[in-house]
Amino acid sequence: MYRHADRLYLSSRTTGDLTIVDFADLAHPKLIEHLNVPGNPAKLLTHRDRLVIPNGYEGLWLERDPQ
Repeated sequence: MYRHADRLYLSSRTTGDLTIVDFADLAHPKLIEHLNVPGNPAKLLTHRDRLVIPNGYEGLWLERDPQ
């Protein structure tokens, strides 16, 4: 689990699930994205406001630049 700004990032090494939830409005949290990825996503973090996912045998994943 990792928190950055108003978002909570969750990962599961067992199932390969990645979930991003926006908590800008605490009374109405919003699911931003839910993915099931190959590999074993470990502790999530951000670098320069982009999500970094150490993903086991799949390597290090970096969120695409939103441009």
